Amino acid sequence: MSTEMMVDVLFILLIFFILISNIKKDSVKIKTAKVDKQKSAGSDKKTKEHVLTIDKKNIIYFNGKKISMKKLLTSLKKAKKETPKEFVPVIMLRTDANSSSGKLLEVFLHLNQAGLSDNVQCEVDNNP
Repeated sequence: MSTEMMVDVLFILLIFFILISNIKKDSVKIKTAKVDKQKSAGSDKKTKEHVLTIDKKNIIYFNGKKISMKKLLTSLKKAKKETPKEFVPVIMLRTDANSSSGKLLEVFLHLNQAGLSDNVQCEVDNNP
């Protein structure tokens, strides 16, 4: 057996372990940090921001007012329609860490149906 073949085998094993170690990183617990609002690169338009909040009891608020899931889609479409042409509607999504992921998925479904899923910015608070 030549040493060249041994080097090839070791190189393949090294690549294998590097790939596996990168996959394992996804299962590590991390602390969430606050995500700051940033302007999109190349965007010349001003933004019109709307705040969508889900609290720890899974109650939804749109621009500070309590809203039912049934009325959310209508309100999102109305907000998009009423935004002037020179502005881009942006949804600032704020969720409590104890809120249900199912409720968040429902909200994203409505954002997608309203055509605003590309205009979402998330804010996550990190309170030690």
